[in-house]
Amino acid sequence: MEAILMPLNINQEIKDALLGGEGVLNKMIKLAEAVEVSNWDKVDQLTKVLGITESQVINSSVESTLWADEISA
Repeated sequence: MEAILMPLNINQEIKDALLGGEGVLNKMIKLAEAVEVSNWDKVDQLTKVLGITESQVINSSVESTLWADEISA
């Protein structure tokens, strides 16, 4: 993945997050992955670290699914 990302004109913080670096963006990626597999213990842990509620995460997940359905129709 690093070989793919390095030549791209992408913010370094985003590259670091995608490569597993420790930061807010990486925690958000881990949160999205936890939601995808319904790992609610991990979701609870990450929402506390990120200072957001599980309701916000679930609402965002539903909104993103609806948006994806809309643009792929």
